[in-house]
Amino acid sequence: LTIPIQSLPAQAQLSALAAFPTTADTSAHTLRLNQEPYKDLTKRFQVGILEGYKVSTMGGFPLIEAPDGNLAYTVLVEQRATDRPLSNPSLAQIAIEQFRRGEGFQTGNFQPVPGGVSLPWRGSLTLGGQTQPVSGVILARQLGKNVVVMLICATESAQGDVKDAIALLANTLKPL
Repeated sequence: LTIPIQSLPAQAQLSALAAFPTTADTSAHTLRLNQEPYKDLTKRFQVGILEGYKVSTMGGFPLIEAPDGNLAYTVLVEQRATDRPLSNPSLAQIAIEQFRRGEGFQTGNFQPVPGGVSLPWRGSLTLGGQTQPVSGVILARQLGKNVVVMLICATESAQGDVKDAIALLANTLKPL
């Protein structure tokens, strides 16, 4: 799954994520967590790794991707000047700002969740002249002076896994 470079902050530079997804249906698979989480190289956060998913780092941010490329997630960090608690609308706005440059990027209304907010989103991916819809969920959480934003992205064939992925991963997104 490729996350369009326009949808990522300039510092992320995830343009190398250009594997065109296959049409294999992953919704029949049961998602499970690996025993070991991904630990941010700069010790800001950790997040679970779904079993069988490959981990790469682009521009200092992790990309954790299904073997067939139909479901992927990343975590971005925005450092704040203080650790003053942010309101839920402020967390949602930070999440939107991180990805708003994406192709056709649109979000739904944010929902408060324990420790932050979640937002459904949708957009499109154009690769090799072919456009396909992608969508998923964004989770934004304040961890001290950092706001961590996890984006889960799925092609149509993996939409059935998004709810399970966020359910598994939300509790694993923690400070180090």
